Amino acid sequence: MNYPYPQNPYQVPYQRPQQNNTIIANVKDEAEAQGFPLFLGQNGIFVDESKKYLYTKTMGLSQFDKPVFEKYRLEKEAPSTPEEVGPVEYATKEDIKDVLAQIEELRKGAHHESANAVNADKEQSGTVLETDGV
Repeated sequence: MNYPYPQNPYQVPYQRPQQNNTIIANVKDEAEAQGFPLFLGQNGIFVDESKKYLYTKTMGLSQFDKPVFEKYRLEKEAPSTPEEVGPVEYATKEDIKDVLAQIEELRKGAHHESANAVNADKEQSGTVLETDGV
């Protein structure tokens, strides 16, 4: 005798296959889309043949739920054009050498300033050793 899943680990519980609950249909006008019959829990997408509209209708899971009806206007977008890019400017080797030289000067200046700051801190804290003429 087969028992439900918890008692018999070899029996796989039954799984219902997924159902597609969405209907896509062509309609002549909005009234036909609103009156299109749907089951509980079902969705409908309706394409208006005469106008550039798309309608969606969603039925609730209960008899007491009102259907949700929405209307969308379809517009064709113009193809986007890529932005115009100006002429490309390239750096010469001399320009790069100048920039590298400026960077080196800044590095040397920063190192020199940090060394002076360390010496000033030592003088203020009194850790600089003074030597007697002994």
